[in-house]
Amino acid sequence: MSTAKPPFETPFHEVFGQAHSDPECVTLFKGWTRLTTNPHGEMESQPLQGFFHAGTQFVTHYKLTVNDKTPTRTLATQIGLREWCGVFLVPGTSEQGNLAEGTIPKGALELRVLRSLEKGWQESIRLRNHSSYPQEATLRLELGCPIGDVELEEEMK
Repeated sequence: MSTAKPPFETPFHEVFGQAHSDPECVTLFKGWTRLTTNPHGEMESQPLQGFFHAGTQFVTHYKLTVNDKTPTRTLATQIGLREWCGVFLVPGTSEQGNLAEGTIPKGALELRVLRSLEKGWQESIRLRNHSSYPQEATLRLELGCPIGDVELEEEMK
């Protein structure tokens, strides 16, 4: 008798977790949970983007702004199947021009986002001032959540 093992012993969600349905998307997986964003880490209410668990979409829109400006991505990388990190500079807060590689522009407000699906959707957002002077900043997080109480909506009509 042959004791050969089938070619796919890994659960399907782990096999397909390494594939991308859209090259312009970043997808994090853990079990039945999936988080798909654009390369900047935002969700733009696109059909494939969002936070999903067990086939239900809980979040469709995600956008971070600082002082009403969209931060400029300087680095974004998917660390593994469950983690993503992005580093951004806030436009208009730093010196301009050609700077030496690896130099943080003086006066820059830097935004760092670390996202993980280890224990649900966890996110660390850090805003750092690289100026020698205090700067006032407003960090805004926009979320779009399509889940609603259908019965309550019907009663409100």
